Parts: sequence; structure tokens; C-alpha cells
Amino acid sequence: MSFVLLDVGGTFVKAAFLAEGHEGVESIKVVRHPITEFSSISTKSRTFDPRKLLLTIESALSKVGFDSNSTSRLLVTGQMAGLAMFQRDAGPVSEFISWQDEVYTASSTDLQDLVLRTGDPIRPNLPIVRLSNTRTPDDWVIGSFMWGVTSLLVNRPIEFAHVSDCAALGLLDVLTADWDSEALLRVGLRRHQLPTPSWDTKMVGLIGNCEVYVPYGDHQMSLFGGNLTEDEVSVNIATGGQVSQITANPSRKLQFRPYVVKGSYLQTRTHLTAGRRLNSALETHLGRAPTSQEWTQILKLDNFSHLPSLLETTLNALVNEYCTEIQKIMRPETCRLVFTGGVAQNSTLIRSKICEKLGLEQRVVEADDAAIAGLRRIAELQFKDFNCEL
Repeated sequence: MSFVLLDVGGTFVKAAFLAEGHEGVESIKVVRHPITEFSSISTKSRTFDPRKLLLTIESALSKVGFDSNSTSRLLVTGQMAGLAMFQRDAGPVSEFISWQDEVYTASSTDLQDLVLRTGDPIRPNLPIVRLSNTRTPDDWVIGSFMWGVTSLLVNRPIEFAHVSDCAALGLLDVLTADWDSEALLRVGLRRHQLPTPSWDTKMVGLIGNCEVYVPYGDHQMSLFGGNLTEDEVSVNIATGGQVSQITANPSRKLQFRPYVVKGSYLQTRTHLTAGRRLNSALETHLGRAPTSQEWTQILKLDNFSHLPSLLETTLNALVNEYCTEIQKIMRPETCRLVFTGGVAQNSTLIRSKICEKLGLEQRVVEADDAAIAGLRRIAELQFKDFNCEL
């Protein structure tokens, strides 16, 4: 029995191979392959050529020893949001749209009321916004970016997707785990044009003899890989940032998303400023793009007051923003913050300041492959015939 785990991120395609050996599980180190370049890099457009994207993914899979005849199962996760469109009995009808794309903006505030059910605020890159400006033929099938990737791998539009990935479309009633009828009406779609949302790890196709399973959202899979518990708040500070807490009863007044296990959700705050803000301040101070060494020097500081005023102000603002957002979602029983992301992992000072302000303990998830670790947990939990010790 063997698994290949695939994570299609914003910068890299990551793959890992897991197999049973005589003494339990044997794991090959994660392989990283730069993701395909965008087809266009205009001010706001960020799209991928599906054919080139598939070649990149196949290259990453081959580097970890994927063999369609001997590999048993392929588990998939990757960047949330984005959009892919297929003709039902054919291939993609357009380029895949990345989560970074911002061609469209919400043209009407009447989309905003859907947030109470779909769980996310209306942002320019949400598919619901793009679809509200697009006429979609009845024989087209629509899904998330990772739905599109998985469909490419099995060479046909897949019929199911995990709810954690479906929610990224902005059309899912999160609590019922079904497509929202009013949202579909607003964007001119019918249910048969979308994959069926599922909490289960369903098989959706084959590559040769290898079974391929529903795609998962990478936000959820990263937290799952970091073993987040209900009395902890996840704090991701990287290029961008999010804070999240597992809950069985999410408040509709805040962002919320389905988690991995049925009946569990994430109360979350996303799109927080982090590395981008710090990089901009550092670039303004230096008059040029900072080097990696200069970045490291900033993150390793033990006191913000040693910095020029612009950088000190920026870092203090970052700490205050995260404290404010954490307080919006954390429950009274919260005892610990779980830090992930390059900025948080490398800056003891930022972590300490946030924890001191909130009076909470901390732990750091050191691995930068948390989503792969999440898929490995799925392999253990969902497939009892696979002997995988985490």
C-alpha cells in the first residue's frame, strides 16, 4: 500500500511519497517544484495555462516516484479560491484563475448578504464575483482551482469535492454543506454545473490503477497537519496571514469555514497584513528591495526600539492587528496560540509580544509542510488498511 500526497501552493507544487515497510511507514522527503508561471502578469490578472500546470504537477509527482500502476492512492490539497471551468465531456474551456487574480470587483452590494451563509466576505477574487459577471453555458462545469487540478489529473470533471474546498467558491451554505440556492441564482448557475460537496474522503477517479480522492482546502489541511486543538488559536504570519479556531458552533457574524471532520468548523479572520506590509516598509526604508539577509536580521531582533521609526511602527502595528483579530474569535477556554508561517517561525519577538498582550502560552509548528502533514493524517485516519504512525 502506498500513497502520494500533493499540495499545489501559490509558489511551489509539493509532493511526498508514503509507503509501508517492514518496520512501519517509510516516508520520502517532500519534493518542491516551482509552480507554473502565470500566463499573464498584468496589474490584476493571474491565470494559469492548464496544460502547462498539469506538466508541472506531473513533473513533481514523478520526482517522488509516483507510478500510476503501482501507487495505490493520491491525496490532494492546494490553494483555495480561484476558479476552473470545463466543458462537461471535454477539457478546460479557459485558463485556471488563481486566488491572486483581482480582475473583477463586486459590482453590487447585494452580494454581501450571502456572507451570513457562505462564511466569507465578498472579495475581488472570490469566484462568486467573477461568475456574477460571466454568462456560463449549461454544458460547462464549474469548480475551484483545486477541483480543476484534480479534474486534470483524472482527465475529466470530477463529481465530488470536499466541503473545505467547495467553500472557497463563495457559493456554499457552510452549515448545511450544500450549494446555496440564492447564491446560485445570483450567478446564473444550476446545481448540475457544480461538484457535489462532501465531508467524506471520496474517490473521484483513477490515474491508471491509482485511486484519486477529493481535493481539500489547504488552509484547513495545514491546521489539521499542525494538530490544532479546540483550546488553541492558530496564528499564521507569512506573506499574508490568518487566525483561526476550531468550533462546533460558528458565529455567522464573523468569517467561518468548514474544517476537515464533519460537524467541525473554523472561526477565522483571513487576509491579515503580515510579510507584505513588513516588506513594503523595509523597501521604503532602504530605497530598494531587501535581501534575505536583511529580512533575517529584522526577524531575529530582540527589541523593536533598535529599528528606524517606520519599521518599529510597522511591527508594532502588526502585533496589535493580530491581537485584535485573535480576540474577535477566541473563546474563554483558549490557553495557547499555535504559530505557523515564516515570519512567526523566525521572530521570537513578534510571537512573545502577541502572547504577552493576550496572556496566552505558545507553541510553534516548525515544519513548513503542514498541509502535507495534514494529508498524511488523512491517510492514517481514513484508510485503516494503511499502517501509518504519525
